[in-house]
Amino acid sequence: AAKEEAEKAPGARGIGFTSGMYKVKELAKLKMRRGSRMVVAAYKKSGENINTLLKNEAGEDEAESMMFQLQRMFANLQESEKQCYNPQGFCAAFKDWEGQPVDVIVQQDIHEFLTNFFQQLENNLSEMSKKHSGMLTRSIGGSFRHELLAEGGRNSGRDENFYFWSLGVKGNKNLHEALLKEIGGEVLDDYSWEEEDDTGTVVKKQLRTTKRMSVKSLPNSLFLHLKRFEFDFDLMRKFKINDHCDFPSLIDMKP
Repeated sequence: AAKEEAEKAPGARGIGFTSGMYKVKELAKLKMRRGSRMVVAAYKKSGENINTLLKNEAGEDEAESMMFQLQRMFANLQESEKQCYNPQGFCAAFKDWEGQPVDVIVQQDIHEFLTNFFQQLENNLSEMSKKHSGMLTRSIGGSFRHELLAEGGRNSGRDENFYFWSLGVKGNKNLHEALLKEIGGEVLDDYSWEEEDDTGTVVKKQLRTTKRMSVKSLPNSLFLHLKRFEFDFDLMRKFKINDHCDFPSLIDMKP
């Protein structure tokens, strides 16, 4: 049913260069996730309904509202009989860290875009009520566990929530290698641990320590981000990594 829905649904029209518009098209795919549709639909303003969202005209406040434009895009992608939807309104309403709208001409990595987008979405939902504040996390949120393990049963850890998982492309032939590298861990020969001696004084002791990361909980829909950009400190600019990386249609995430 989901596949049939995806085939019949309209797409997002590309504006500007395809590379610059790619991140907005990814939001169109996000619409197909039922949980994501529910999260966006939950954000209500007075007078808003499906007919309002499907109309082309918008007031001054609505034109500048990222949430309204996102709802309008999702509503058109789901209900419109048009072949495609022009997301120009969303591109103008969605602002970057410096308060500027999406530049569809500039080729950028999607990591910064998604981080900003999910933060704005979470903030808008949190402003509604406590009930809505965790909707995004419950829908597409997961968590990592970062651990330090040493001899004598010493261990330390912290959890990190995520909406998407960034994986390295450089030097990895396929997605499986990239995933293994992320959770493979590394050994630190001189990591300092704090402990109390016989007098109760806190002292530091260097121990061989394993630093690793694992997946504590997976979201209902897992978003994987392939890191295609790195920063060249000699030239002081970003450059794109064009290494080939196979991406399978099925991924087994069982431990």
